Amino acid sequence: MATTYHKLSGEFAWVKVYTPDPEYGHYSIDLYMDEPSWKKFHDLGLQLSVRTDKEGKEFVRFRRDHEKFFKGQDEVTVFGPPEVTGTDGEHRIANGSKGTIDIAVYTTKKGKGHRLNRVMVTEFIPYIPQPKPEGSEVATKQESTSTERKKNW
Repeated sequence: MATTYHKLSGEFAWVKVYTPDPEYGHYSIDLYMDEPSWKKFHDLGLQLSVRTDKEGKEFVRFRRDHEKFFKGQDEVTVFGPPEVTGTDGEHRIANGSKGTIDIAVYTTKKGKGHRLNRVMVTEFIPYIPQPKPEGSEVATKQESTSTERKKNW
């Protein structure tokens, strides 16, 4: 089967499309799909898990490898980040933003695979990190670790 391209729409969460995940080397986006996209997703037969968040809402995580080695090739293929449109170009995409993703669907030995190609934002909410209070999480973690060590001695 040749590669086919599909668009799925809905609400975004945990959008990581600008830099690859340092541990796994891929870009990702969680999509809470609208009803027509859920139907299309099920019809595609992708090998992806439907996940449920704390509030009971279902979503799917779509990914794109930054780079990948294919059998029979001498070099690694670099894909880079997906194309992103509809943002202000200054801020990251916050949870609750809405839009459409474009994915490539292809056949693998394990079934149908996918690659996130494009993120088209239609309702952009900028992610603006909130400053952490001075001496918050980091100090607390260090203090609890040193306290645990003292207890163990």
